[in-house]
Amino acid sequence: MDEKHKRMKHMDMRGFGWRVALSILVSMGWLAFLIIWLFFYAGSFSIYQNIAILIVSILVVGAIMGASWASWGMRHGHGWERCAEEEKAKGRRNQRPKATESPSNENPPSGHEKKPAAKKRNRKRKR
Repeated sequence: MDEKHKRMKHMDMRGFGWRVALSILVSMGWLAFLIIWLFFYAGSFSIYQNIAILIVSILVVGAIMGASWASWGMRHGHGWERCAEEEKAKGRRNQRPKATESPSNENPPSGHEKKPAAKKRNRKRKR
């Protein structure tokens, strides 16, 4: 399976299509609500009430989106972690060394290795 098909695989997963459609509909609905609200109803409310309505509308949109995507994310999230790890490993191999690094440092440490303990200097105070 080539790289493009691996990236497109998540679109074939069960439940992905209706969640995308719902996300688009909710986003367009919220935008329509916002435009209608601002042009026709916002003038009869104070600035604080309008801000409160905006915040509540964002919370409602977030609740709808979160409720629809949460179960999909819990079911298919492990695949994304593997994909991210592969991309991270690939990116690490393709990175050019920084000016401060030596060119022989092709594979930088992943952070899981233990670092050597720093040497303590014995300094005697001069009085």
